[in-house]
Amino acid sequence: MLEVGFARANITPPPGCNVPGGHFPRAGTHVHDDLYVTAMVVDNGDERVALVGLDGLSVKRSTVQAGRKLAQNLCGIKGENIMVGASHTHCGGPICDCLGSRPEKWYCDFVGKQIGAAVSEADRLKRPAMIAIGRGHEDTVAFNRRFVMANGCETTHPGKMNADIRKIAGPIDPEVGVLAVFAAGEAECAAAPRIRPRAGGPDTGATAAGMRPLLGCLVNYTLHGTLGVGGTGYSADWPYYLREAISGVYGADALTVFLNGACGDVTQVDNQSPRPREFGEAFGQYVGHTVAAEAVKVIERLIVEGEKFVDMHLAATSELLPIPMRPVTPEMVAQAKKYLKEHKGERSGDAVNADDMLRLAEWIKTEPEVPAEIQALRIGPLGLVSNPAEYFCCFGLDIKKRSPFDQTMVVELANGCIGYVPDEKALGPKGGGYEPRHACSSKLVPEAGKMIAKKSVELLKKLA
Repeated sequence: MLEVGFARANITPPPGCNVPGGHFPRAGTHVHDDLYVTAMVVDNGDERVALVGLDGLSVKRSTVQAGRKLAQNLCGIKGENIMVGASHTHCGGPICDCLGSRPEKWYCDFVGKQIGAAVSEADRLKRPAMIAIGRGHEDTVAFNRRFVMANGCETTHPGKMNADIRKIAGPIDPEVGVLAVFAAGEAECAAAPRIRPRAGGPDTGATAAGMRPLLGCLVNYTLHGTLGVGGTGYSADWPYYLREAISGVYGADALTVFLNGACGDVTQVDNQSPRPREFGEAFGQYVGHTVAAEAVKVIERLIVEGEKFVDMHLAATSELLPIPMRPVTPEMVAQAKKYLKEHKGERSGDAVNADDMLRLAEWIKTEPEVPAEIQALRIGPLGLVSNPAEYFCCFGLDIKKRSPFDQTMVVELANGCIGYVPDEKALGPKGGGYEPRHACSSKLVPEAGKMIAKKSVELLKKLA
């Protein structure tokens, strides 16, 4: 008999802390909505696995390792069975080293403790459960941000209705992956019609039998968290509205673990539409509610006709994949030094990139290869595979296509952060744009994407 538990822990920093995600440091002025780590633990009596969604731009591997160690000490779940995926919100806390932002050690330590606390609490709150797995389709809020221009070269965000756009350079992944958890023995309750709330009364998501049909769920969708929902404040960005909408249907106790897909080149901005740029509170709500609507549609379908598992095989495996860094030539170093000397004190993206090149030149001396943890989990017929990259969407689709599982969820920015991993085309002679620009945030060899995909499929096949 399966047991499943959900829990979350608050990781909202105080106002004044650094908010990463831009070229320059910026301080969070207020809290738009609290940041969380949300954990789900699945136990079949022989094995336990945990899935953790984290509201942050990314997460350091050392922070994940600390959280895993604490969880193992508190409740005995093996660290290698815990997957921690960052949502990639650009309104999160000071957790990563990115462009002009630097992590704050106290916050990274705090988040590690909260990861361990959330996992152990989810384990404590386990109850007999049924699991159903399904998928939906949502292709109206996500857009690839890279384009082939009139000169034959690629670029990122060329601007709304740019006349030089010739075609989109990459795909999106419209799949909304859902793992829904229901209380065991309540199949009749789950299928019962919901009680309509009295006028002005709260909708608790209760059924005619007086029970909630959903204990919690996992949602996997592929989209950057760059809507700026929080403005100058902290926010989980559009996933906040995703979670709130699902809880609005099924009750406040129904928690949602969100894990982002391979969205390295996928955002909410439609460069081929004349509408105003898609940022801010209203558009964040639109995106979150749109994805939530599709997730709810999947859950409702699973309630009435989906196969509900009360026992299933659980397994986990991971491997550290060493990926070489792109070389930094003496000419690159000399050019960066020259720029910084000639533009001393300049506050610009070019100055940040020049400083990054010098940091990268020192980094590569001691660490010419970057270890990337590739992790795979199996929950019955569902395969999940993660990597620590801002991974281009084409690779995620390729992994799904070659996976031996009937349904596969690809999770990026999990268990660490190694920066952008573009495809070889973007890094080639006609490439260009933001993501492949050589920096600490994009430093690996052009083959990195295929290396990660190959290892991901190997691990999925091992579990299958």
